[in-house]
Amino acid sequence: MKEDSFNPRTFVFEKDEEDPESFELVRSVIELPQAPVQPWIEQREGVPRGKVEQYRLRSEILNNQRRVWVYTPPDYASTRSEPYTLLVLFDGRAYVNHVPTPTILDNLIDAGLIQPVVAVFPDSLSSSIRLQELVLHPPFNEFLAKELIPWIQSNFHVTDNPQKMVIGGASAGGLAAAYAAMELPDIFGNVLSQSGAFRFGLPREEGHEWLTRQFAATEKLPLKFYLDAGSLETKSLRQIGDAPSLLESNHNFRKVLEEKGYDVHYHEFSGGHDYISWRGTLSDGLLYLLDSASQ
Repeated sequence: MKEDSFNPRTFVFEKDEEDPESFELVRSVIELPQAPVQPWIEQREGVPRGKVEQYRLRSEILNNQRRVWVYTPPDYASTRSEPYTLLVLFDGRAYVNHVPTPTILDNLIDAGLIQPVVAVFPDSLSSSIRLQELVLHPPFNEFLAKELIPWIQSNFHVTDNPQKMVIGGASAGGLAAAYAAMELPDIFGNVLSQSGAFRFGLPREEGHEWLTRQFAATEKLPLKFYLDAGSLETKSLRQIGDAPSLLESNHNFRKVLEEKGYDVHYHEFSGGHDYISWRGTLSDGLLYLLDSASQ
């Protein structure tokens, strides 16, 4: 929804000065009385805050350099006896700014609902590079396995247990997360997909829903999934031939996973393809995948 001059409630996507394709976008927000609450997105008085630091990581595999934001929880200690759970979310700038992930983590950790976690937010550089890297791009998985994860594990006290590692993202980021887990199940054991773009086929090839078909054709892997999608995501954001809608493709992906016997939780929210909804449902995914009672 675009900005409405008669509606004072807005959601602002600030221009990224490091992205030449970026621009400021202001959206109007409509929230009906029965809308689900988003209880974890606001800073709470008395809740200890973790630290977010920005780094630069050069990739020889992708031949580029990107910002990487790293969240460490309150009282983070490199000498802790047990390594920290690891959360990796694509589109890092969005998950630090538009979805207040550090605040959400602070609140969930303080409430004892999840264990302390180190979260890593790699940047997407630009819209065009994002679509290349996050849409079924094998070199990006190679970057994750050979550069990003080793860099994280060399610099932070994080686990190497796939069952305590979560990879996630929204839209193309959700697709990339599921693809990475399929290719790298010895690294990532949990997938958090928000409105995953599962309708995509392989770039420059015919056919849609390639990843769904791969999961249907292969043996079950040791993976756990959280999927969500909006009930209003019934039209394509951009035309991809006769591809199904994002909502339908999420239904198809969920069905395949369930038929294969995967541990999967699916949540359908009343909303569209935007961070306004994802900032609320992110905590649902974190609680399902990182429930402290099961750690």
